[in-house]
Amino acid sequence: MNLMAHSLRFKLILPLLAVIAALALLVNILVTRSFKRFYFDNLVETEQRELSLLTASFPESLLVTAPGRPLQDFCLFADRHLAKRVTFIDTSGKVLGDSRVPFDSLRYLENHKDRTEIRLLAGAPFAHEIRTSATLKIRMLYLAAPVLRRNGLKGYLRFAVPLNEAEAYLNRRDLAVVFLTFVAFLLVSLFVYRFSGRRQRQAGRKRPHA
Repeated sequence: MNLMAHSLRFKLILPLLAVIAALALLVNILVTRSFKRFYFDNLVETEQRELSLLTASFPESLLVTAPGRPLQDFCLFADRHLAKRVTFIDTSGKVLGDSRVPFDSLRYLENHKDRTEIRLLAGAPFAHEIRTSATLKIRMLYLAAPVLRRNGLKGYLRFAVPLNEAEAYLNRRDLAVVFLTFVAFLLVSLFVYRFSGRRQRQAGRKRPHA
């Protein structure tokens, strides 16, 4: 009889548990998506500030001399201090400096004029895109800003930030949120099950006997 009562109670609260499970799943999706959006928005904002400072401090002497090692040295210097790949691209899309590419290999790089982060700079102070690097095979955040001076556009500075560590951190956080949501669901389910049993016993005691 006790087993039948437990089975009946479970069948009665099953629709409620299904609703709770659906709500828990929805909350989990909303929380993880919102945090990821916040995290990446904050990352982009931080990188934009650094790129803005670097663009403003870009030496004008490098813009009036013929392209050569000074541009490459500037990219290497910025990389050492900022710990990220720094690229200088001229107005035609040619790479004149890259902190992760040897100077003698720059001429073999493809033209960057059609890269999304460069195309989106038309009339914008910054542009960025997340895509998989063709050489490193990992997802990267690319940010670019125009180098503007009194007499016009001189080129573009670009950052390339690997996202493997950031995405690994977010994946660990997602697992933690899923685990906590599952634990919360179990606790709520146990509470509902026990509460329904208590109400069922109270109803049984109040029922008049023949």
